Formats: sequence, structure tokens, C-alpha cells
Amino acid sequence: MAEQAAAYEWDEEVQLQGAEVVVVHLKHAYERVGRTAVWRDTTLTLNDGQRTVTQLFKGFHPIFLDRDNGTWYAVLSGSYYRKSQQEPGQDWGDLEGPYGQWAVRLGDDGWKPMSMTRLPARFQEPNMLLLYGEEQEIARFHGKRVTLADKRAWLVRHPPGYSHLKLTRPIVPSQRPDRLN
Repeated sequence: MAEQAAAYEWDEEVQLQGAEVVVVHLKHAYERVGRTAVWRDTTLTLNDGQRTVTQLFKGFHPIFLDRDNGTWYAVLSGSYYRKSQQEPGQDWGDLEGPYGQWAVRLGDDGWKPMSMTRLPARFQEPNMLLLYGEEQEIARFHGKRVTLADKRAWLVRHPPGYSHLKLTRPIVPSQRPDRLN
């Protein structure tokens, strides 16, 4: 039987394409399954200087965040679980590619799903901390600021898997484009 395990939160530096660095707040919730803690949900708080937006991503965590022509974009990694997609504000559209990456964009009414094919082409690589490693390693970030140097060191210890080397656009877009912006 699964039960709530722990939540770890921190501020994270994210380097944007134009060399600007923004700081976001992340809270990662884990669930205990037997003796193992399994990552489940992430809450992202972004303050872009004009507003603060907080969003829970059930079953997903952001691996990329950037802005293009004033619009914020994110790429999520993960998958739905236990009918989470049916909960209000948790439908991120259909999976289009092979690596569990989902694109979202920030509009006036919050984060909305979009096709990975519409993600600006200049966005190619993840720029956020990838949640590899053991729970104890991730717990060390709790309450701290994760710097760009911390993330470089993390990637040395935990090289990204094939699914996190690049942001992957699908060859064929979703068969249900009505669900994507």
C-alpha cells in the first residue's frame, strides 16, 4: 500500500537561452511504496516579475523552462497515475513522443497543454535539475538554493538518460489536436 513519504522543496536557478538566470521554487512530493520512496508530484512556483504562478503537476516534473517573445514555456517529464488526468487542472494532453515529454505554455489563466511540435525550435535541452538519484541525495537540496554549479555537479554524478538528453519533438503530432493549444 502506498503512503505519503516526504516532500522536498528548494529554490532552483534556471539559465534561460539568452543567458538570463531566473529562480523558481519547486516542491517535490514522494510516496512510500514498501521500503522505497517514489517521486510523484511537483509544484512549480514562477515569479516572472509581473506575477507569481504556482502549479501542481501530478505525476510530472519540469525539466525545461524558458521564455520566447514574452511567453513562458515548460517541458514536463512523467506520466499520469491513478486517474490524475481527470482531476481539474491536471490534463496535460496526450503523449506525442517516445520519451514522456509534455509541452505546456503559460497563458493568462495558467499553464496549458500544447503540442511539442509547437515548442519553439531553439529550445533543445533540459535546463532544470533532473530527478535522478536516491531520495537521500535529493533530500540534501531541501530548503536550499540549487545553483547552476550544483546542477552541473549533479549531471556528472547522474548523467542524463537518453530520454533527457534532448527535448524531443514527435514525428507525428497528436491525433487529438483539439486537446492541445
